[in-house]
Amino acid sequence: MNAARLSRIGMSGIVLGLAGTSVAGPPATFHDAVAADAPILWYQFGEAAGSRTVANHGSLGPDFDGTLFNGVTLGVPTPAGDNGAAFDHTLQQYVESMATAPASMTGNPTFTAEAVVQIAADFQQPVGPGWPPFLHWGAPTTGKSVYFSLWSTSNNRAYAGFYNGGLRTTETYPPGHFYHFVWVRDSAGGTAGQWVGTTLYVNGVPVALEPDPLLPGAPMIDVTSTTFRVQKATDFVRFFSGTIDEIVLYDHVLSADAVAAHFAALDLAGFECEGDLNGDGAVNGADLGALLGQWGGAGNADLDGNGTVNGADLGILLGAWGDCG
Repeated sequence: MNAARLSRIGMSGIVLGLAGTSVAGPPATFHDAVAADAPILWYQFGEAAGSRTVANHGSLGPDFDGTLFNGVTLGVPTPAGDNGAAFDHTLQQYVESMATAPASMTGNPTFTAEAVVQIAADFQQPVGPGWPPFLHWGAPTTGKSVYFSLWSTSNNRAYAGFYNGGLRTTETYPPGHFYHFVWVRDSAGGTAGQWVGTTLYVNGVPVALEPDPLLPGAPMIDVTSTTFRVQKATDFVRFFSGTIDEIVLYDHVLSADAVAAHFAALDLAGFECEGDLNGDGAVNGADLGALLGQWGGAGNADLDGNGTVNGADLGILLGAWGDCG
């Protein structure tokens, strides 16, 4: 299954939607759609390579600009002609806001978190105990922090929840592709628990979720104020490798129509480049090596989706040889 074959399965009651000079970004229609919905925190990651900070384009203002740690790479091109930020989990790279979360994002908050992200095709094991976050804030205690992240040590499932309790996707989403993840969380006036009020969307479609079987549970949600972080967390080192294009946070619920409109405006299909297995914007020797390494088995080099990497996939890759776009 690739980005064009995402599940449309839903689950009743449990549905889930991820200072420099900006030089590039997704389609202007996407930025217009996001701006119209009044985000409070918004990292576009369009700064030039070498910048040590990223601008907050949300209403919280420049106090919430993000500081880059351990050499996060900016100015990374994507197949759509857009720039993102590349993260290497072995270097423990992350972004941290310069100010702490406002009161509206503490306690049992209502919010929407949005991420445009590609997990590296060759990423297998996160640094730390897992659940490396697209966006995180709060204290390292049960129910005290928010995790919008990969699930556990996987490279192909998402998690939406809190410290020690939340929901994971039942479907898997192979790495090496860009995805639009949106977590809509309605706390029902501060009464919703760890498994209630969550809707997760993947590429504009609500997907099925289930309680995380590896966590003991978080019966009370009471998020505290810390800095916002992209990657890392407040307790352990938690990192993945990949490219992040946009991280957005709203202090209200986005409707299903709004989420679908964001995805349509993003034109995510433009990020896809068949045969570009490592997401570097070109089909080349590195991708050929990856395909040969998966020969006879499964993996993201199974370009025709028949369950086995074989000569048919090799033909597709060679036919797409060269720069994407």
